Amino acid sequence: ERIAKGGPNAPYKVQGRRYEPASSDVPIAHSGIASWYGKSFHGRRTASGEVYDMHAMTAAHKTMPLPSWARVRNPANGIEVIVRVNDRGPFKPGRIIDLSYAAAKRLRIVGLARVEVTRLTHDEIRSGAWQRPTAYVPDKPIMVSAR
Repeated sequence: ERIAKGGPNAPYKVQGRRYEPASSDVPIAHSGIASWYGKSFHGRRTASGEVYDMHAMTAAHKTMPLPSWARVRNPANGIEVIVRVNDRGPFKPGRIIDLSYAAAKRLRIVGLARVEVTRLTHDEIRSGAWQRPTAYVPDKPIMVSAR
């Protein structure tokens, strides 16, 4: 998918703080605290203009170009997921990514958790370099609470 010019990738201000999203296909990697958003945002428009679906594998990031694909890893259990970044946020201090309910559930995140986030570049996607084997962890039911 092409990175949108302007619109959701234009500089913006939230709660008095200015953010400047990347406007090109750049690698981005960092670790920090993830949160998740669910029912209260379900069905509302995202920054990219898409309708938020809490059951889809999506995420919000403050500065990744929209749309983007990212690998999110929970270092506490080694589980990784690929999410489509189509929204802006989180805007609470100290948080680096807001995951959809489905992505948080798949990572077995309840509340907040430390994660590692890596944006996949177009070259990585085209070459298949993003498809690396991951450890299988059998599913088990979890309870996910609101943030």
